[in-house]
Amino acid sequence: MNLKNKIFLFDVNHTLINTAMGHLHAMRSMEQKLIEAKVEKDKANKIIKHVHYITSLMIVGFLMVNEDEWDDVPGGREAYKELISKIHIHQKLIYKKWGFIKKWSREVFLKIAADLMGINLNSKIIKIVVDAHWNAITEKAKPFSSAKILFKELKKRNIPVYLLTSSDGRLLFKNETFFYDPSYSEQSKKKRMEQLRKDGLYFDDIIVGDPEDKPSKDFFLKGISIAHRASRRNINPKDMVIVGNSYEDDLDVPINELGFGLGILVDKSISRSHMSKNIIELNDLRKIINLL
Repeated sequence: MNLKNKIFLFDVNHTLINTAMGHLHAMRSMEQKLIEAKVEKDKANKIIKHVHYITSLMIVGFLMVNEDEWDDVPGGREAYKELISKIHIHQKLIYKKWGFIKKWSREVFLKIAADLMGINLNSKIIKIVVDAHWNAITEKAKPFSSAKILFKELKKRNIPVYLLTSSDGRLLFKNETFFYDPSYSEQSKKKRMEQLRKDGLYFDDIIVGDPEDKPSKDFFLKGISIAHRASRRNINPKDMVIVGNSYEDDLDVPINELGFGLGILVDKSISRSHMSKNIIELNDLRKIINLL
């Protein structure tokens, strides 16, 4: 299989970069900013511990496959349902206007945790603390060595590369209400992702999940549109290769609804690569080089 004339679109988190590496650093950075904002150290610590709990519970809910797995989760499914309800309440105006909520908004996580501790945070403090979170993630979550090797080869061969990344869910807080500005959220994420160029990844552009996010069809259509404008030619979806670590989020819609030519699923748990129809599963990004 020769992919030299294809256009590559890559998921970012856990596919190209080790996002988990920045999480604890982000928690410490958020706590420090709360302390600098005159929140008592003990309460700041408790707030950030609850933000960590919220984040962990959201991840469990996202990855959950079998209902009986909730038995091993503190609070179980009821705790998750209660959390989602709180997030909805904080974003009721966003849902009314846009028809969706940004489930992973760290601004909302922080607000929920602070309210639980009886601490009222204003818009300025919320922005400063959440900025610290994302700055820490950007600083610590570096590209896998395999990604840098692959991207260097793609650049050498002049193969177009685009990053497809979910929204950070950046929200604005004013008068005790959260608001969503897609442009603000998108540009915040793009600014973060530009750091990856300095870390050894070469790409043509970045597609961010604002307002539509994965696995929405509109999100991937946005990627096609941006690639189309950049190349100044009509693009056949069969000329596009989508690379990610989640079949449901990254590959399903592009392959089965939009007709992308190839999906590459990166799964480090498998021992050897294999192909089924138009999807290749492999355990190392460097193996893509053999297909170029």
